[in-house]
Amino acid sequence: MTDTNKLVMRLRDVLTNAYHQNEFAEFMFLHFGDLNTKPYFDYAGLPGATEYQKRVLEVLWWALRWSGNLTFTIKLARLACVDRPERNDLRQLVIDLDLAHAAARALAPVAPANPSNFVPVAAPVPFELTNSLELFRFKPRELTDDLRSKFRSSSHAQYDLPSQFHLSESEARRLAAVLALETYPDAEYLRWLSERITVEQPLIGYVAAQALVLAALRLTPGELTRVRACTKDAIDRLDGLVESNDRVDAGYDIAARKRLLQTAVSLVDMRAKVGKVGLPPAQLDAFLNSLLSVFDLKTFERLFEVHFRSALRFLVNLSDPFELVVVNVAVLAREKGWERDLVKAAYNEHSAEPAFVAANAIVP
Repeated sequence: MTDTNKLVMRLRDVLTNAYHQNEFAEFMFLHFGDLNTKPYFDYAGLPGATEYQKRVLEVLWWALRWSGNLTFTIKLARLACVDRPERNDLRQLVIDLDLAHAAARALAPVAPANPSNFVPVAAPVPFELTNSLELFRFKPRELTDDLRSKFRSSSHAQYDLPSQFHLSESEARRLAAVLALETYPDAEYLRWLSERITVEQPLIGYVAAQALVLAALRLTPGELTRVRACTKDAIDRLDGLVESNDRVDAGYDIAARKRLLQTAVSLVDMRAKVGKVGLPPAQLDAFLNSLLSVFDLKTFERLFEVHFRSALRFLVNLSDPFELVVVNVAVLAREKGWERDLVKAAYNEHSAEPAFVAANAIVP
């Protein structure tokens, strides 16, 4: 049994001890029972004869599939922690899950070399994706929204879409490869991503720039030099484009793509500790991970209303993926000198969150 599986089984046991069956059903309905909100889980629709522990395990496997790693499992555990503050075992488990997730991220680039005669074969692309690619192949905006929703509702990493689609003659399939890399960054495709920004139509180029920002967020410290180099190359190529030949919606034009790339460079520098201010890299990574785990868009908006007396929409595009919303806020906070206020606000909202406690103790 893997360490992840052991942690999931521990969480199953803790949850079934912390909640009676009806109480856990209410917990699931409260947090994940809205059909119009992602993620949605039909807990009441599980077979009635399923025993309670198996029902909880179904929920935890769903949480793993939703994010493809421990991120969403940690968020679910934190919600339970808030709901059951007296449970020290639940609080300790959240800490253990955080540590396991951080360790997995740190080890991500270290992989055994494949034998020279071994070529991995990706799973066949499922019908739900091929159907979307056919349905929206001439509508990049609709395809982007559809695939983002699918990639975030369940893991598609096993299909290795970048490998299958990045050299495709189909624009829709290349867009799918870009969006897969936005969801699961891979350092092997950084150069290819940076090229998309100027060789594809503006919308796809814009999505590729977003994917580079998330590569700057998710890839390990050892890969940040490559992220920075590829991003700077993309900026240089954008500077060589003629604006008059780029007649597109201002949301995807040269200036918009360049702003995203500059955000990626700023985030790389923050994570590499270029400069003397703000959170050190390890604490910054933990702080950003906790922002993404503890908050969603609605509660993050509320944080700004309560602690900054302002609307989040004045700072960032709320239609972007939530990860990009958080990154843009973090970069703005560092550049404009209110990172301390952001740390204090997060800590005041969740004073028991370990990463917020640590950040609050560091930021002067």
